[in-house]
Amino acid sequence: MSLNTLTAYPWVLYLNPEIHINEYKIVKNANLESLISLQDSRQCATEDIPPWLSVLPVLVDTKKMVAYRGTSCLQKLVSIDLPPEHLKRIARQYKIKWTA
Repeated sequence: MSLNTLTAYPWVLYLNPEIHINEYKIVKNANLESLISLQDSRQCATEDIPPWLSVLPVLVDTKKMVAYRGTSCLQKLVSIDLPPEHLKRIARQYKIKWTA
């Protein structure tokens, strides 16, 4: 994990898109790539993988430096509070009336 990734995104999601399909689709379908950096675990060299990445998927809160692994990852992923500007963008995309 690079330091730039940790400072540029509030969340980082480590996964294998072929295995963790639901987690991948949540980020892609909701257009959350500006908030959640997707990191394909297949791109990591096995000797560089830290022990806390032994169970995938892993969602990292970069501000609190907390990792949610396995089933808690999906639970946290669907409960992230999105910023109002992102909710407005989603509403415009799907032509839904959004009120704060």
